[in-house]
Amino acid sequence: MRAGALFALALLTLAVPAGAQDDPAVSPQSGAAGEEARAPAERMAQAYARRPITMPARTLRLSAFVSGNRRELGVGEDFVFALQIGGGYGITDDLEIGIGTEKIGPSAIGAGRAATSGWRPTGEGLLSFVVADGDLDFGDIPIYGRYRFLSTDVVEIGAELAFLIPTRTDFALRFGAPVRIHVGEAFAIDTGVYASMVFGEDPASGPDDDFWGGLWIPLRGVASLADWISLALTTGLHAGPFDDQFFAIPFGLEVVTSFPLGTASVLDLVAGFEWPAFLRPSSPDVDLAEPGTYVFSAGARLYLGL
Repeated sequence: MRAGALFALALLTLAVPAGAQDDPAVSPQSGAAGEEARAPAERMAQAYARRPITMPARTLRLSAFVSGNRRELGVGEDFVFALQIGGGYGITDDLEIGIGTEKIGPSAIGAGRAATSGWRPTGEGLLSFVVADGDLDFGDIPIYGRYRFLSTDVVEIGAELAFLIPTRTDFALRFGAPVRIHVGEAFAIDTGVYASMVFGEDPASGPDDDFWGGLWIPLRGVASLADWISLALTTGLHAGPFDDQFFAIPFGLEVVTSFPLGTASVLDLVAGFEWPAFLRPSSPDVDLAEPGTYVFSAGARLYLGL
């Protein structure tokens, strides 16, 4: 696990100086052509609904969350609790890399031996500590890159690729096409398509299968009631593994409070709760609603303009 974390941290560390060497801009204080200085980094928007799907160039994100996940499916541990620390960096306005799950919009679906809706996978980060069945373990390390190839005043579309270093569960590849639709200054809709390929035991069929996949089509509405407070309601369609027993419609609520720090940084304080299997319409062998399966989390994200 230590080797995986050091490798992931090295990738993020190398990207920070690379992004800091963007083409310099003419300093407005220089008063002479040819005198060049780097322009200050643009600060991440304070209101959550106005944020882009990729961080502004030369923005560093640090995050720390506690999260819990309880299941009543009989697949995996009954309850998992974790402390997870992650980070990310905006190389350009359209290209972001990171380690963790705190990207703008819903996260790619969780990998491992039991599927979740992907609202915030428990026990994933650059460094995460997981308590399950009374044992303390290290969590998995997700490394991702996201590129925004379309950006207008109304819609943003990107492409995302990630892989999971399996320090606790199984190696996985993740693919995504995040979409954010801006509705005025105070509202946004997050959607897209995310998929996961897990190279490990299928939780639906057992050790006979050593590969399985999942699909996550989120639908999340974001409302910034003021610059400093936003609400997000999450639902969508989740299937994974590709078996009707794991088909589910989640429902969750997240509250984000945001505070500017100086001229280039923003601090988010976040709390949320979700039922990953709020409805299971195609599962005749299980209850239609599954309130005993839930995810909760609370933590902070710090965006630093460098």
